[in-house]
Amino acid sequence: MIVLNNGCVPVVFEIGYGGVGERQYTGKVVARCGGLHPWVAWSMASDDMIHWDCYWGSYVGTKEEALKAYHLTQTYAWEPDHPIITT
Repeated sequence: MIVLNNGCVPVVFEIGYGGVGERQYTGKVVARCGGLHPWVAWSMASDDMIHWDCYWGSYVGTKEEALKAYHLTQTYAWEPDHPIITT
């Protein structure tokens, strides 16, 4: 399982290799965070494939909305059909 550095709980994620000028691994995630908008779909990046920093997200009220945003988020432009790991 991956660890999001912001403390939210990953539910669904996809991981790939980062490109030139990016961190070693990039991906996307649907996470449960609580608060006003308890679900979020983020892009994420990591150097060790365990601990992930999240950025650029869609904050929504339901898991279904988060999954829709997740599927619209591009993980890595040059190899979208070859993720390393998906859940």
